[in-house]
Amino acid sequence: CIFVISEAAPSPVVFANGFGAGWSSWSWNITLNTAKQYGYANTNAVGVTFNTTWAGFSPGVGINFNTAGYKHLSFMVRNNSNGDDLWLFAANPGNTHGTSLRLSDYSPTDTFTQGQWTWIRVPIKDLGLGSNPVLSYFAIQSGKTNASVDFDEIRFEANALLFENNGNDANSPIIRGPAHVWNWGSIVRYP
Repeated sequence: CIFVISEAAPSPVVFANGFGAGWSSWSWNITLNTAKQYGYANTNAVGVTFNTTWAGFSPGVGINFNTAGYKHLSFMVRNNSNGDDLWLFAANPGNTHGTSLRLSDYSPTDTFTQGQWTWIRVPIKDLGLGSNPVLSYFAIQSGKTNASVDFDEIRFEANALLFENNGNDANSPIIRGPAHVWNWGSIVRYP
């Protein structure tokens, strides 16, 4: 048997076929298309053209978003042209900016191949605003003028725990057998 246990609420959507509840664009110096066809999940992606260097695609939330219980900001990126120099930062309600992160460092290939979707998963702690910060917005900027990039499936991910059991332990009232536990940012609780 294999069980996956999540210790937080479902992943809140920032953008998936449109902005999630409470989220909107706080962007600057970009051309934004929130109905870009053929997104990663065969729905609408958000298409962004960065009109100037360091222009920003910035999802913001009208109510501050508490990241407690969430461990990652994840999303899909598609480099249409010049979209290989992307940077991420987040800000708290006091407008304190965290660490500026080069997104290609979170790509499995250390780059964004033109014309391909790439999954990015950034640990919340890497944002440089503490372990469970409250955010008002985050921004993705391009170091290149006229970069064209699509984003899709932008969301915060909860903790996850994978539990495997082979059913042989007669001493356990609930779990029969030796167990193996793999933990990704979760709290492991034993009775």
